[in-house]
Amino acid sequence: MKPAEIIAIGDSITWGYPLGQSFTHLIKQQYEIEILNYGLNGDTLEGMKKRLPGYLDHGIKKCIITGGTNDVFQGFDAVDMMRNLLEMVALGSDKGLTVMVGLPIPILVKELENKLARFRVELSSQGLNLLQFDSLFYKNGIVDKSLYIDEAHINQQGYQIITDYLGPILSNNL
Repeated sequence: MKPAEIIAIGDSITWGYPLGQSFTHLIKQQYEIEILNYGLNGDTLEGMKKRLPGYLDHGIKKCIITGGTNDVFQGFDAVDMMRNLLEMVALGSDKGLTVMVGLPIPILVKELENKLARFRVELSSQGLNLLQFDSLFYKNGIVDKSLYIDEAHINQQGYQIITDYLGPILSNNL
């Protein structure tokens, strides 16, 4: 296996809550693609922005950024969320990286999901290289609750769904 050329920075979904085995772990097993996992439970986009510069050297060519859920839970302003995310994209792009932004998965708290949905719409209008993680969790237009262990975290089947989506994308772009 080649040394890692991809990093993933995000929150508990990137980290792999509750077992610490997220899509990054599954992609390594199933596609033999090493992804350095910099997911941190409870992290916000502002926190990720502070941590990101330390991860961008050492032969990294691609960066996957996924966040926003904890920002919504903590009541952060959508303008600040967007600013933090776009600053991370610019930081990676300025270093010559391919930056991919994972749209945050749906959450099962209606009022907060509405705010997160608006954030996804705004992200979609920015011309970014998006990974449609959110759409993977709908069945017949409704969030498939069988893929969740609580209001914001997915089970192993949910992580496998992300892996099945992302693995081929990464395989075809190495």
